[in-house]
Amino acid sequence: MYSSGSTVFLISKNMLYTSVTQRHYHIIRYEKNARVCWDPARKVRLLARPEERVRLQFIDWMHYECGIPYHRISTELPVYLESRKGARAIRADILAHDENFKPYLLVECKAAEVSLSEKTATQVAGYNQKLKAPFLILTNGRQDACFKIEGKTPHPVGIETFQRETSMAGFRSASYWNERGFLGSLSLDDKKNALVSLCNLFFGSTTKKNSVQYLEVPKIRAYPDLNHYYIYSGYRACSLMSDPDGTTWFVLLHSSVDAGNCIILIRLYGKDVNPSVLITKKVIPLEEPLTNWFREELLDKFEHSRTLSFYDDLFEKLETKVLQRLS
Repeated sequence: MYSSGSTVFLISKNMLYTSVTQRHYHIIRYEKNARVCWDPARKVRLLARPEERVRLQFIDWMHYECGIPYHRISTELPVYLESRKGARAIRADILAHDENFKPYLLVECKAAEVSLSEKTATQVAGYNQKLKAPFLILTNGRQDACFKIEGKTPHPVGIETFQRETSMAGFRSASYWNERGFLGSLSLDDKKNALVSLCNLFFGSTTKKNSVQYLEVPKIRAYPDLNHYYIYSGYRACSLMSDPDGTTWFVLLHSSVDAGNCIILIRLYGKDVNPSVLITKKVIPLEEPLTNWFREELLDKFEHSRTLSFYDDLFEKLETKVLQRLS
């Protein structure tokens, strides 16, 4: 039982949902060739801190799945609460307004490693004493808890309460993936682009087989900022990502006892400025026949019937071919 003032929360495990943020991504901008987050509600650039990413992913869900326009979403909203030392200002993470610009949905965001605890519930209930939004959500990017406030009593509700019947749960456009750093701008010319379908399969699908995780990777001179979302399984993490020049890259992070830590970077589409490489303790250019084979298998022979298992096998073949260079 969690309480704040006269509002009492009863939170149990069956009230926690897998977070809606897990297939939504923050918009990125480039600043001196480094990726930064873009807050579409406040129209400001922000560092990609864990809690910030969760907040922006949640805004992405609110906008695309719930149909809430950005101009009706406020972030870091000052809320003044009374205390023994007088009024103090705290900041509410997200407040969505209804069509009459009255408070509608208040969201408290935490980083993934922070559990939805008594402190989280008390915090959002305290904010809502002033804001009086009829709906509250707690999220840490892994789990969400949703409540409807009736009088002074919160009742658990399903996340589907907020979603439109027609949403972006399925196919997402090339511009969506471009704004979020998965596709370079130069790859958007091809309307039948297989890259868009791959983004939807890898990062838009809700299947449990493709766990998505944000990874921070040390910067490699002359190559893209590799801090990004990856499909992750065991010793391998893969992603598609853009660079400031509009090029689209395939990135594979490998970690094993035999090969150690290494990075495979293959240019898929765009400017031929930097070569495809294997990066271990040094940078090793990859031969053109190898990179041409991979592009052909990934893009030229693309078929919508291909499954995630097919691509797991393809990425394993790539690893084998590339890592042979280390033996």
